[in-house]
Amino acid sequence: MAEALNRVVIHCKGLLFDERGRLLLIKQAEHFGTYWNAPGGRVEDGDSLEGCLRREVQEETGLIVESAQLVYSHTWVSPGYTDIYMGFHVSKFSGELGVGTELTASEQFEIVETRFVGRDETLSERVFPDGLRDVAEAVRTGSLEGVQYLGTGSVDELGFLAR
Repeated sequence: MAEALNRVVIHCKGLLFDERGRLLLIKQAEHFGTYWNAPGGRVEDGDSLEGCLRREVQEETGLIVESAQLVYSHTWVSPGYTDIYMGFHVSKFSGELGVGTELTASEQFEIVETRFVGRDETLSERVFPDGLRDVAEAVRTGSLEGVQYLGTGSVDELGFLAR
């Protein structure tokens, strides 16, 4: 019996904070549910990690990444493929927040809301991945030591991302 190859997809995500220390999150609606996530997306052919981060953040938010540093990683395993997420602290950015103009039709449908969220603000939907807000708070306060691994998630019995 031949084994199927496991496809690996790399994603770059950005942790951006406004002048009040609030984290930029995107509310996404996909086939497995609605959740909050950091802006970003898949590495495309020929992208560097930094190039992917810049392109994806601008596409999704209209903001231009000027300086970023790797601060976390996370994996998501599903039958046939593995997603590897690389999270960057975007310490300098410019532009005006809005939905980017270069989204595909499906991406425009998937992104429900984009806004800065305070640390103590309660959200009705999950934040993906688990631990994202804790890492973001450690980055914001300057207490993060090294690159944090947030674990491996998968699809749970409800069809949503679980850890």
